[in-house]
Amino acid sequence: MPFHAYAKRILRHAGFEAVEGDRASYDATLHIEATGTPSSRRFKASGTTEYVRHWSGAAVEGTISFTGDDQALRWDFWGSSGLSSVVIFKAYPTPDDAPFREAFNEGFVPALFRALVDMEGLSPLIAGLEDEDAVVRAAAARVLGETGDHRAVEPLILALKDKDRDVFRAAAGALAQIGDHRAVDPLIACLQNRGRDVRRAAAGALVRLPDPRAVEPLIACLTDEDREVRRTAAEALGEIGDSRAVQPLLAFLLVEEPLLRETAVKALGSIGDPLAVESLLPFLRAGEWSLRRAAAGALGGIGDPGAVDPLIATLEDEDPLVRDAAAAALARIGEVAVEPLIAALKGDHLEVSKAAAVALGEIGDPRAVRPLARFLGDEQWYVREAAVGALVRIGEPAVELLIDVFQGGGTGVRRAAAAALGGIGDARAVDPLIAALEDDDLTVRRSAALALGKIGDARAVEPLLAAMHDHWGRAAAVEALGCIGDLRALEPLIDALKDGWPSVRRAAAEALGGLGDRRAVEPLLAVIGDDDPSVDQAAARALDRLGWEPD
Repeated sequence: MPFHAYAKRILRHAGFEAVEGDRASYDATLHIEATGTPSSRRFKASGTTEYVRHWSGAAVEGTISFTGDDQALRWDFWGSSGLSSVVIFKAYPTPDDAPFREAFNEGFVPALFRALVDMEGLSPLIAGLEDEDAVVRAAAARVLGETGDHRAVEPLILALKDKDRDVFRAAAGALAQIGDHRAVDPLIACLQNRGRDVRRAAAGALVRLPDPRAVEPLIACLTDEDREVRRTAAEALGEIGDSRAVQPLLAFLLVEEPLLRETAVKALGSIGDPLAVESLLPFLRAGEWSLRRAAAGALGGIGDPGAVDPLIATLEDEDPLVRDAAAAALARIGEVAVEPLIAALKGDHLEVSKAAAVALGEIGDPRAVRPLARFLGDEQWYVREAAVGALVRIGEPAVELLIDVFQGGGTGVRRAAAAALGGIGDARAVDPLIAALEDDDLTVRRSAALALGKIGDARAVEPLLAAMHDHWGRAAAVEALGCIGDLRALEPLIDALKDGWPSVRRAAAEALGGLGDRRAVEPLLAVIGDDDPSVDQAAARALDRLGWEPD
């Protein structure tokens, strides 16, 4: 790789002169170390059934070290060419032919510019925009974007006139990254360029730099001859969120392929105009799952009550991602969806019940507490978990009912109610949970202990210390004491490091790390090398949290 040649070229922009040959002394030294690694994929040759391995990618990594003027600086770099899916049999038949040059351009050249920024500021980058080599110009533009410095905007706008497409793309991306709206008009002008790569990059920059001035030019791009320009223009219009784009995007829905329709659907959801609702509803039944999901998300973004019933029906979609999107959309629509969601919760379709529970939790309406509590004993674990999660999100309004359910329900219901009470963290649950540490059912005792740990109330410390004598439930008590973090538990937790059960020793080690008391260091060191790897690892993590370092 031409490290030396590119280093000389780039250093020149910072006013450094690279000296050829040996010298008795130097003002500064630049040291470069690099390693290249080829990578491969298997491709099928045209007209054959045989797959052949070809070297279609490469990575270059290394370090740049600078010494001089009482400075010693070091930077790491890494770049890759990626694993191309293009048929490249003739180009890369052996590891030596792998695309190292692309990886070098991606890694080393920008890294050296970043080093110069640390030493000299922006000036080497701005000078680099006028270098004879397009690789250098593109790297300078990219790094200028990374600086986020608005002084780079005018030079980067001038770089939009560069004839090299990689330089243009880098400059457009840098302007979007900086986020200065002085770049909007020059980028709009580039939408008229005859080169599709230029139009693509300009539209892509406007996605990240949304501005109402670009609405009409981007609407015009919805009929561009290039598919990617059309797609990016639709995305940019969604980011801008201007209602002028609604009708053109609705027309776009009728004629384009699924991926482009999906982009338009998302854009209409971002704009949020109710005018789009009727046109979006049919897409909830589209053949492509991604389009159905996008439609659900868009309807949630618009938030129109007229979409509630169709979205409720979509909770029965065969695809879990579509169901999740419909639930999220109903949650965004909010209060008006509560009663329909409660009705859906009570249906026979378990997946619908789960999705409805999630949505009700996100809305947080107290009307959902009692219907959700009925599912704490459901046979399906994922429905129970959804109900618990929803009640936790609703929070304080659910506490009294959960306490009642916890004290009077069956075993499974009590476990789930304890989990919900622990998640909410309300102190009203402490006394009932302490009482449950002596419950006849082991699983209830464990659930109560873990819930007390999450609540973190010091009243639970002594009862939990007593619960450590419970042969089957002490791991949960140990874990809970660690969560509360009361130093009264220090000695009992140290003793628990000698327990016969690995689960107890592991919980004790983790708890001691959380207590933060260095008196635990020696006992934890004694556990290092435990027969159970999980105990050994927990002790090591605890020692690290306590700040212990080997001599």
